[in-house]
Amino acid sequence: MFNKADELAQVIQAIANLTHIQDVIVVAHSMGGLVTRAYLQGFAVQSLTQCTDGGVDGYTSCLGGPYTYFAKDVRN
Repeated sequence: MFNKADELAQVIQAIANLTHIQDVIVVAHSMGGLVTRAYLQGFAVQSLTQCTDGGVDGYTSCLGGPYTYFAKDVRN
């Protein structure tokens, strides 16, 4: 999920570059909502980082980053 949040950040940036609009509106449902929330909260991990399930602790191998931080490019 955290890798997908990085992919979302890249897609948002591509849309912003193409349309010259810096604040996009994201409509998401189910897993897309979780991915969007992860990006908005700064938990996106670059797609090249391998994330593995850490069991009870969650995605412990992702905690070191490198992170893709929220670029304040989502309006709603």
